[in-house]
Amino acid sequence: MKLRKSLLSILFVLLAVASAAHAATVTTVAGGLNAAIGQAYSASENAIYFVEWNSGELSKLNLTTGTVSVIQSGFNHPESVALLPGHPLAYVTTRDGNLWKCATGSSTRTLVASGLGEPHALVIDPAGFVAYVTDFGGGNLWKVNLGGGAHTAILSGLSHDALLRDVFAPLVAGGQVCVPHQRLLRDPEALAGWLAVE
Repeated sequence: MKLRKSLLSILFVLLAVASAAHAATVTTVAGGLNAAIGQAYSASENAIYFVEWNSGELSKLNLTTGTVSVIQSGFNHPESVALLPGHPLAYVTTRDGNLWKCATGSSTRTLVASGLGEPHALVIDPAGFVAYVTDFGGGNLWKVNLGGGAHTAILSGLSHDALLRDVFAPLVAGGQVCVPHQRLLRDPEALAGWLAVE
């Protein structure tokens, strides 16, 4: 009987040690987040981008320093975020049916698609340059072409002769004309960030 209890005790200890060796370690990286959902990892930055439902923000958590910084704000209940590898861009879905393209180094953002129901999860295929978005309310899976035709920036005045070429050629070809805010024209770094997104 004693031998049996000893063997059972040894077996229990061995099982406990084996279980502990395979258990996951959980560590708090950041606290005080405001309904943080949807996240994407950037290996090149060793950072996690995430959206916060209540505050309407896209933020970045630097895993090296532990600091959190707000990248963009003013979203209507953001749901998910995905990064385009090799580009300084994050894509964000919002509960109002929109997909946004955001420059990660500035406050510039562009509406890519709307009418996506209640988008929830977002995945990007960088090879095909498309995004896949699930519709929480309607049960649809949407495929969004992220290239979406040619984008042309208008940097000259509206009275300039080249305006006809700069505006109508892209529109006739199914593209998009992008006009920067006037303050961007006075800030070369901000204009470069805007042009990278557009």
